[in-house]
Amino acid sequence: MTSNKTASYIGIFGIGFIYFNWLLSPILNPKLSLMNSYVSELNVPNQPYHLFFTLGDFFGAILMAMCFYIILKNNVVLKKDKNIVFISKILFLISLVAILNALFTMDCAPSLSDICFKNQQSFNISMGQWVHMSAAVLMFGGVLFSTFYIAFKIMKSKNHINFYGNLILFVTQSILNILIITISFTGEGPIGLLQRISLLLFQLWIVYILLNKEIGII
Repeated sequence: MTSNKTASYIGIFGIGFIYFNWLLSPILNPKLSLMNSYVSELNVPNQPYHLFFTLGDFFGAILMAMCFYIILKNNVVLKKDKNIVFISKILFLISLVAILNALFTMDCAPSLSDICFKNQQSFNISMGQWVHMSAAVLMFGGVLFSTFYIAFKIMKSKNHINFYGNLILFVTQSILNILIITISFTGEGPIGLLQRISLLLFQLWIVYILLNKEIGII
């Protein structure tokens, strides 16, 4: 049986692989502003190196899914606390949604095209982009739920640092995503910067979950 520790290394490698790809975006596609473009615009079919970024996101999400499937399976076999098993299921589902998010892309780059931006505002988009957007909402909804659940159901009576850490992340991610949604309709504001901060916090939180034995996931 593959250990939870080994699985956590697989997950961390997957996250690192995705983030490394994003670090290359200013070099491979300098047209897309880090301040004003969605990360997903890198995957749009008519953008340079779109396949590189799409495959990177997909491969990283696959590794995350493998990681959390092993952890979930082990936690069920080991008969861990029901809250630990439940949050393991949620994390596995988040990773599956991340795969879906990588498989379907945006139709065009709204930061580079006024027509694309207007179509997005009026929801005149393809089914593929609907799936992509829905997956993104489900993914971040799952993260918000998980941070709240871990804080109040798992860590409240154990460790105040982990409790407040998850609670602060829940509040921060909520504010960031409210701002991102608002800017997506107004078109005014550093949506790219806010989204990248949100994604970085999400990735760091996953690493934190995989390395923190006090939480009990691994």
